[in-house]
Amino acid sequence: MAEDTPDGLKTMIAADYGKEPTLESVFMTFTGRSLDDDIGDDENKEDDQ
Repeated sequence: MAEDTPDGLKTMIAADYGKEPTLESVFMTFTGRSLDDDIGDDENKEDDQ
């Protein structure tokens, strides 16, 4: 879990992990998933119903 302001999290990712400072890179770093992965999971659940 990470706690800070959006700008603080982006700065942390850029400094500590050498990644592009975007909220997507923050999400990827702390969850190991992309936003596209979550969208794909939601579509698969709808197909199963």
